[in-house]
Amino acid sequence: MMELIRRLERKADVERRNILMEELHSRNWNFELQSYEFAGQPGCNIILDINNLDIKEFILLVAHYDSFFLSPGANDDASALAILMDAAEMLRHRNFRRRLRVVFFDDEEPTVHWRRPVGSSMYVQEFGVHGLVAVIDLELCGMGDAIGIWPVEGIEQRPVLQQITAALQEQGIRYDFGRRIPGFYADYLPFRERGFPDAYCLTAFHWSERQKLQRFAEASPGLMLLRYFAWRFLRFPTVPKIFQHYHSKLDRSEFLSEETLRMMSGAVCEIVLRLDRLA
Repeated sequence: MMELIRRLERKADVERRNILMEELHSRNWNFELQSYEFAGQPGCNIILDINNLDIKEFILLVAHYDSFFLSPGANDDASALAILMDAAEMLRHRNFRRRLRVVFFDDEEPTVHWRRPVGSSMYVQEFGVHGLVAVIDLELCGMGDAIGIWPVEGIEQRPVLQQITAALQEQGIRYDFGRRIPGFYADYLPFRERGFPDAYCLTAFHWSERQKLQRFAEASPGLMLLRYFAWRFLRFPTVPKIFQHYHSKLDRSEFLSEETLRMMSGAVCEIVLRLDRLA
């Protein structure tokens, strides 16, 4: 997984897309491209069906391949791309009751043209949410020993969420919830906006920083900027490790952990298997 991340980091978005397509070709996977235009800018999602069951119910695994302006984009979000490739490889020969689809989205990061996840919005616009069992969105998955599930405010008792946590418990992975994360969005958002609640984002983090992460992620955007200022200029310990490299030139593979990547890949596989059995 780390090898793929190193191939992707520091590359422009089109180059990252080409590397992903080369990787899929090398694994003899068939895939399709969803090309679109938004605000006068071209974009392209990569859609991979792990199985070809003629079933309308399906589980969706997603991550974005574009990177923030001038950032190497290792943890955000090449780590998630490598994890989904690895998990898909492990799942491709399993028998499923439901379809399993992986989508690598373009244009998640904010630019001068937009401030919302565009690639996933275009996917939902074309394919809708009918038949979805769950959407598992991976963000910042390359460092830490625990998994954050967000946002879950008001939907804590959903059966899909219970299956996700049961899968983590079975593997002995510590986890916590981000109930509302006002300063962040991810590719789960367009599915929620369409009325589908079972779209969840998974992020790896350091369990020792659990309370610090909660305070940081659930703060208002203004308070979050103050915490960044206090960390960057006053050296206060106000920013968790996973956000110290976020959207910066420091988002490099040297700070990521192969052990974390394996933890996340194993978690994704177990979550998929449990969701496939969900009545």
